[in-house]
Amino acid sequence: MEDICMRCIVTKGSINFKKNALVVSFSIFNLWQKWHELHFFAKQFLDFEPGIYYPQLQMQSAVTGIHTICIFKSIKNSQKQDEEGVFINIRLPELKNVRAACIHEAWKMTAMEHKLYKVIIGKDYFNLIVDIEATQKAANHADWRFTITKEVKE
Repeated sequence: MEDICMRCIVTKGSINFKKNALVVSFSIFNLWQKWHELHFFAKQFLDFEPGIYYPQLQMQSAVTGIHTICIFKSIKNSQKQDEEGVFINIRLPELKNVRAACIHEAWKMTAMEHKLYKVIIGKDYFNLIVDIEATQKAANHADWRFTITKEVKE
């Protein structure tokens, strides 16, 4: 889902709020990017307004002190938003033949599924750049650990 969002940002210059939050969450909590270094997104948006964009980045990065930490679960979000994988099949032509059983976690496909769906993950479509579940768990643990400190409570 993050790949689709990034392609939309680059080709169309916009994306809806929820999808933007998904991409920012992935960038911050899975890739460990700093919110104030995500200028790439700002340069892509046709309707870029710093007074709106940067506070949203801060909110989605959980650094404002008034919003709870919200780490989007990429796989679960993809399954919920596009249960049958129709949107993914359309937006990611490399995965157009992959069916719902594999589409949300295509990197787990077997050699037989690669042949069946006519796509080889790692060759025809990229493999994971990070372990999504592990990085989400690490980010969740690290961020919530900070919320119990005296400085954060004050």
